[in-house]
Amino acid sequence: MPRRCQGCCGMCKPRWVRLVDNIYPKNYLNKQPNGPKLNSLTHYSCRNPEKLARIAEYLESRLQRDLYRRKTGHVFVSMDIIDNLIKSCQRLDNFICTYLAMVTSLLENKDPELQMTGTQSFEKFSEIDKETPNYLKEYATLLECFVKMCHDASPDEAVRCRVRCAGLQGIMSMMRKVASDDLQINIWEQVHMNQILWGILFNLEEGLQASEEAAAAAAPTAAAPSVGGDVALLAEAGDGGGCASGSGPRPFDKAKEALEDLVMRANYNNMNCIVDPVLTHLDHNPDLWAPNRFAVFVFHTIICRIPKPSQAYAVVDRVIQHLNTVKSTPVKKAVVQVVSSIVGYAASDAIGPAVYNVFKELCRQLMQSIWSRDESSDVESQYREEVINTMVRYSEASPDTQKVEIMKYILSFEAQHVRMLDQSSQSQPEVEERKRKMLLKSLLKTVSMVAENYRTTVISNAFPFDFLPPLLKISMNSDPGIRVVVQNILQHLIDRHSYREAFSRVRLLPLPDSSTGAPSPRHDKPSRQDMQFMRSAMGSELLTHLYTQLQEESNRVDNFEKLYTTLCLLALETAADEALVEFFRLGLQTQDFLVSDRCGLKIVHKSAAMAVVAALFTLLCGLQPCKGIDAHVAEVIEQRNSKAPHFLPKVAFNRNNTAKSYATESITPELLFSTDQIESELKAAGFDTSTLRQPYESLMDLRAKLGDEINASNRGGFVGFGRQQPKRRESTFHCK
Repeated sequence: MPRRCQGCCGMCKPRWVRLVDNIYPKNYLNKQPNGPKLNSLTHYSCRNPEKLARIAEYLESRLQRDLYRRKTGHVFVSMDIIDNLIKSCQRLDNFICTYLAMVTSLLENKDPELQMTGTQSFEKFSEIDKETPNYLKEYATLLECFVKMCHDASPDEAVRCRVRCAGLQGIMSMMRKVASDDLQINIWEQVHMNQILWGILFNLEEGLQASEEAAAAAAPTAAAPSVGGDVALLAEAGDGGGCASGSGPRPFDKAKEALEDLVMRANYNNMNCIVDPVLTHLDHNPDLWAPNRFAVFVFHTIICRIPKPSQAYAVVDRVIQHLNTVKSTPVKKAVVQVVSSIVGYAASDAIGPAVYNVFKELCRQLMQSIWSRDESSDVESQYREEVINTMVRYSEASPDTQKVEIMKYILSFEAQHVRMLDQSSQSQPEVEERKRKMLLKSLLKTVSMVAENYRTTVISNAFPFDFLPPLLKISMNSDPGIRVVVQNILQHLIDRHSYREAFSRVRLLPLPDSSTGAPSPRHDKPSRQDMQFMRSAMGSELLTHLYTQLQEESNRVDNFEKLYTTLCLLALETAADEALVEFFRLGLQTQDFLVSDRCGLKIVHKSAAMAVVAALFTLLCGLQPCKGIDAHVAEVIEQRNSKAPHFLPKVAFNRNNTAKSYATESITPELLFSTDQIESELKAAGFDTSTLRQPYESLMDLRAKLGDEINASNRGGFVGFGRQQPKRRESTFHCK
């Protein structure tokens, strides 16, 4: 055995012992091995591989003895010998355990030079692939040593930086060696990942703090950077976390490299092994969540280095699920901001349940915030805004077909959670109703922002059969603010040629002149699919709801303006040939209702509705070829201008109106558009007018139908959004 031979004379020692001893210089301070003798040992080892285990044991014993006697030069020689053997020999499994013990001994030493020598040796070893798996290898102790080096606290900054960089390099070397070999050590176990991420995040955090201190010293009065600039700022954070001399790698850069390398070696199944320790580290240091520049940078680094884009969803989903474990609203807000900063990378490749899981959890968080005790506080309001913005950011990165699915899901969000919260809540019914309405507004706001980013090609694709009806049911809500948001959603999805801004205010358009005519307000003629949509049941239902919305007594100026804009956009995008008749029908049927005994609207609402019809007809005149209709519309407008100006937009939508602005409520025939004359002109032009006099469902009929659906749904619980339980009250629409 080697230890027995150490005290023998030279001739009594085995040859391999003599070969090893001859490599060491006589001066123990000399770090250079005897080159020819080292070659002799290498040649001998290659020809006698069965001796490798004994040679390694002997080298370890000499290393331990030299460490004890502080013969530092001989320690370096021992590592040169073992490194040379590892590089030259084919069968390494005979002495790997001994080699790891030697490296561990160096790493456990307090001398920084020895620690870095051990790290460099292990780095060379990690690049060798000709070794066979061995159940006896033990890397756990080695990993602990590398992590300890990452937290080196030497007073000398240059030494501290070098040791920390060596520790981080050792972690990367270990990942390279064992990440794909479960026979050696399952590096993805939580206990090991906690150690690795602890060392990496510690150095990233140190670099950030150093950069912030340097920035504060350079510009103490400068404003704090926004979240959007965090990544760029932190990319340069190594300047403050590097070595004092500015030479060599910086711990911040090395830690970032180690994190990227770790992520690139992970697969879908062990991605959470990286994310969970990061979340734990941030939870144990709440100051890293708020402000969340550090958290944004870490997750941005993770998400950008994921080898397969489809795996990015696992990171987003895990961070969102982490919201359920957070109690503090400011921290929740910071977590959602982190999700918002990375969600764009995962949205484009997420399909199926992956999309719904994200929105289900975010909608649940929105609902829980509203049902919290402090739902009206500024912090909760800001948190809800962040949740909404995150859902919008996710949809922005999604294809248009997925945007429609997202809007459908938000509208059809199952509100059984609301019912469960209601059952456990002790609040008054009025409070619960207010919270439901707040939730509905938040969800509709989200849908509106998603719709704004949608690019419509065919209107029927933007309004599938399971999306438009629920949206129209919500438009029956008694809250005028909710109805405004619904109209915004419709406008975003209908408007393909950016007409919306031009028709945002109710106004009379120039009528075509009999001699010169007038330019058409339309860019392109509607496609066949769009005209078919307006003739279908879906188009008819849409116009029916717009017709009934004009009869709402709770309408405000904003409601009438939004209804006008929606009607104009629909006409411009879909009204051609037979579809034009449907818009004349809507205007004439609205006029008939306003002058009938069934109308119980005040003169203010009646005037606004009359003005909307007049403005709509001036648009329709530019879309159809009937000069007789143009002349008739011009004549009615002239009569109104002289006898009843409050039936025109200029007066009806003047927000400074008083009671004197509405001179009379009496309506004479010359102030109305003639159904007979418009019908005859359309027939003469070849239009089918069989539906022109067909009445729409009244507002009361629609409300009664909606009430029946509510009663049927309530037998099974809460009925969901857009179908809220109406209060029992007498109808406000009465005959005069």
